[in-house]
Amino acid sequence: GSEYAGWGTYKFDPLQLSEGYPELVPWFREAELKHGRAAMLAFVGLIAPDVFRLPFEECASPDLDFVNAHGKLITGLGS
Repeated sequence: GSEYAGWGTYKFDPLQLSEGYPELVPWFREAELKHGRAAMLAFVGLIAPDVFRLPFEECASPDLDFVNAHGKLITGLGS
């Protein structure tokens, strides 16, 4: 938990890692920030292909979405 969050104490630690490993709490916080940022970028990468299209004829197809894009890239866009 943290008393310095500005809104009182925040004590969500179901595995009690901060009590068992107090010297690793800064590393845990840094790792949580890194994973959160990676998840946000992954979500943008999931949504961006439906909004932005590459200026190629094969990529302009309206039936190309994030669900079938992997299969089309494996077998080739021309097939």
